[in-house]
Amino acid sequence: MKKRSIAMLLASMFLLSVTLTGCKGGKPAAPTVSSNIKVEIPGGASKDERIAYEYIQGAVTAFEHGMEYAEEGLQRLADSFYGTAASTLCALRYAADCLLGEESDDSRPADWDTIASMGWGSPAAYFFEGLVLETQGNGTGAEECYRKAEVNPVFADGGKDLKGIANIKGDALRRLRNEAARVEDEIFALYRPEFFSIPRNENNFNPAYLRAQALKCLSGNEPDTAEALAYFHAALAVDPFSGENYAALIALYISLGDGDTAVYYLNEGLFIDPRSEMLNALINKIEEVAEQ
Repeated sequence: MKKRSIAMLLASMFLLSVTLTGCKGGKPAAPTVSSNIKVEIPGGASKDERIAYEYIQGAVTAFEHGMEYAEEGLQRLADSFYGTAASTLCALRYAADCLLGEESDDSRPADWDTIASMGWGSPAAYFFEGLVLETQGNGTGAEECYRKAEVNPVFADGGKDLKGIANIKGDALRRLRNEAARVEDEIFALYRPEFFSIPRNENNFNPAYLRAQALKCLSGNEPDTAEALAYFHAALAVDPFSGENYAALIALYISLGDGDTAVYYLNEGLFIDPRSEMLNALINKIEEVAEQ
C-alpha cells in the first residue's frame, strides 16, 4: 500500500502543485484510479484564473486518491481524502457565490462551518471566508480568519497567490464558479462526505488536540460518549495513517461493548500501521469482549 499524506496534499494545493508525496518522503505517487473528472483551464485565462483552476484540479486529485483507497478496501483512508477534496472545493465555490452576490443551490453546502466540517485538516474554509470578508470591507474579520487559516502548518505562504481570486470579476468569475460547482456535483454524485458535529476551531487540523477534546468529553460524572466519538472520528479523518487515532476509537468502542465495530477499526488500523504498539496491545481486549 502506498501511503500518501493529506497534509502534503493540502500544502501542494496551496503551492499550486497537484502532485502527492509519500507521507514518509520518497517519490511522488500518481493515483491508479481515475474519476474521469476533467478540469479545463479556459483559453486566455489570466494568471489568477489559472491558479484557481489548478486549485480545483488539486481537489480532484485528492478525490481520486480516495477512490484508490476505496478500491483497496480502506474506507477510512478513502473518507479522509474525500472529505479533504470536498472541503477545499466547496470553500472555493461558496466564496465565488459570495463574491457574485448569489445564493448557492440548496443542494450545495452554503455556510463556512459545514464546509469546514467535511475536512478539518484543510484551512480552506477559514481562508476563503477571510477572502470574502476582505472584499466586503471587513478587514478585522478577514484578518481573524486568515490568522486561523495560518495556524495550520500546511498553509505556509498564507494563500498569497490564491488571494488573487478576488481579482476575478464578471463573466470570468461566473465561469470559475460554474466549473467548481460542476466538479463539486460530480464528486458528490459519487460520494457524500461526512459532517463531523464538533465545534469549528482553528486547531481541528491537529489530531492530538481532537483526541484531547474527546477525553474532556469523557471526564466528569456525566461523560458524553457521542461527542467523544465525534472528536475521535475527526482525529482519524485528519490523520488516517496513525495507529494512535485508530486505538483511541477502538478503546471507546470496547468500553461501549461494541466489539464488532472495534474489530472493524482494529483490522484496518493494523493493516495501515501494523507496528503500532497501542493497536497490538488492544488485540487481547478485543478478544475478551468478543468472547463475552
